[in-house]
Amino acid sequence: FENFTYYGKGPFENYADRKEGALIGLYKQTVDEQYFPYGKPQTTGNKSDVRWSMLSNESVGLAVYGYPYYETAALHFEENDLWKKSGSEVKKRDEIYWHIDIQQSGLGGASCGPGVRQNYIVPVKNYNYSVVLKPVDLKQENPNELQIALPR
Repeated sequence: FENFTYYGKGPFENYADRKEGALIGLYKQTVDEQYFPYGKPQTTGNKSDVRWSMLSNESVGLAVYGYPYYETAALHFEENDLWKKSGSEVKKRDEIYWHIDIQQSGLGGASCGPGVRQNYIVPVKNYNYSVVLKPVDLKQENPNELQIALPR
């Protein structure tokens, strides 16, 4: 399931405060392409304003449809792997860790500038969102054309 396809902002990683240059579209990438080896390991690979995403091989996949839009990342790293002291400590895993989030805070620029602006911080409160997980037979179905009934 190394193929990562999504309909949302891309093709590069983007976050609440770094998505204006990203365009809504259908993107087909690999899980390996989601990781960027920053000098100091950190969160990477997030996609914003996603309508649906899918991990697949050549014939079958698992698609996630969200309401409202959601954010997602698929990586060969656990979250704690991305908080090592140096990039040489980050080791790729065989597993895929697929994050499906209602929202992520912005990144800010604290390494060389200000922190996250208040309007890009996700407040602590109750949130409601719905996702539908759907197995997809890629020989018979196009995930971009499936009609999915999402709870509102």
